[in-house]
Amino acid sequence: MTAKDAPEVTAEVDAAADVEPVVAVIQHEVRPDAVERYEAWLARIMPAAAAFAGHRGVQVIRPGPTGRRRYTVTARFASIGFAKAWFESATRRELMREAEPLLAGDEAIHTLAGLELWFERGPGAPVR
Repeated sequence: MTAKDAPEVTAEVDAAADVEPVVAVIQHEVRPDAVERYEAWLARIMPAAAAFAGHRGVQVIRPGPTGRRRYTVTARFASIGFAKAWFESATRRELMREAEPLLAGDEAIHTLAGLELWFERGPGAPVR
């Protein structure tokens, strides 16, 4: 993935949802030889994101000791507008350029807003 190919962050929300909290779930598959460098990169991107208006916290779910090296990061924002400001920022684009060589594939981003944060999708429900 190149920085110009960064995924667009979208959420199917109505106009009122711009004041509802948003959670972005980001997944990175890290190359086996790049785990330490990725951890150092995480230590830099998390405070950079926290400095953006509307950022409400982040949680990193690290992979287990065996198997795939998939990191899942949940970033919370006060609204979709604040989330988009971070994801479309020059700061994030530059940091993602630095991360590209560490990743085994493209990053995946999924956003949840409003009531989606409280209710689980049932079987057969569409996934965005």
